[in-house]
Amino acid sequence: MVKVNEILMSTRYTLQARRKVALFNIKQSLKGSNTRMCFDATNDAFLVTEGNQRRYFRMLTRGLKMYRKGLQHEGQQLFNAYCLNEIEFTADDIVIDCGANFGSLFLSLSKFIAEENYITFEPSFDEHYCLTKSVPNANHKHMALADCNQTRQFFVSSEKADSSLIEPLQYTHAVEIECISLDTFLQSSDIEKIKLLKLEAEGFEPEILLGARSSLTKIEYVAIDGGPERGLREEETFTTLSNALIGADFEMTQVNFKGYRALFRNRRFSENIEAN
Repeated sequence: MVKVNEILMSTRYTLQARRKVALFNIKQSLKGSNTRMCFDATNDAFLVTEGNQRRYFRMLTRGLKMYRKGLQHEGQQLFNAYCLNEIEFTADDIVIDCGANFGSLFLSLSKFIAEENYITFEPSFDEHYCLTKSVPNANHKHMALADCNQTRQFFVSSEKADSSLIEPLQYTHAVEIECISLDTFLQSSDIEKIKLLKLEAEGFEPEILLGARSSLTKIEYVAIDGGPERGLREEETFTTLSNALIGADFEMTQVNFKGYRALFRNRRFSENIEAN
């Protein structure tokens, strides 16, 4: 059991935070929801639970907003936003989640794939730390996918989930982070096939694709977020990503115009199925 003095010692669980958490739980109770929030002093993070699912997070304002309708709702909403309802997953399928944040995507993916087949790349320290607590049996990488292998400056903007390797309009601080190309990562692993690559890097997505030129032949689906988030000019990357994937023999199967998101399927996999 968490001791009261341990809670009070945390700089995160202020009196204001305690009131917000209490109000969140009251609202959930009035709605008949079993979603509940608390502060876990042992892990120095907030925790939201719903049935047998849980998610840790350290940015209270963002967590309150994300999970106000429950974990299942947040997971399904993100799943649908990336048009993943078209994919038929099996337990052995491998999914790489680039920019996994709190791991909300796995709230829905967990119904289909084994936890150990979920690979995340999350360069933000707090988000990566919470991922290891929320989905402990997955394969979490505290590094950034990029076009080459080197250490780069990473601009942290956790409050709005806008952290990026490209300087955004607003950020709290910058840190050095290890970068690796997807080509290098797969060459050093025994992975022969990836069912899905979810690509969200706050404007840095084109560079990640450049570092995955050899790997794309092993990937059946790529789901992109190409919104206007690149750099100080907030440029969209949807066009660049779409052209690059189509040029690599992928076809767009679904698109979410509102969210600048789309799902692409590798035509090589379709041809293999037809051949068999």
